Amino acid sequence: ERETPMLRLAVGRRLLCAPRLRRALCVGQRELEAGLALLDEGRTGPAIDRFALAAQGGSPEGNFFLGLAYDGLLGEDSRGEPWVEPDAGAAFRCYTRAAD
Repeated sequence: ERETPMLRLAVGRRLLCAPRLRRALCVGQRELEAGLALLDEGRTGPAIDRFALAAQGGSPEGNFFLGLAYDGLLGEDSRGEPWVEPDAGAAFRCYTRAAD
């Protein structure tokens, strides 16, 4: 994989991927946007999967939303259970990565 330097410009909730930004950040941003759209549609489980991919791609926002999931703050599934196993340590790590 060729890495080219790029610039990152945040515009609202979107990231404009310019030629100086690593491809992973652009992928992370696409996953974040897909996750936000799924969350808006009420499809929380698939949204969390996308937030995890965004976090892996280096998205601070993806890490933030993944932290919310680990904190149980993205609601419950049809059985009344959190979408992911609550894990305060994992949530803390996600929030820390989001803040970096």
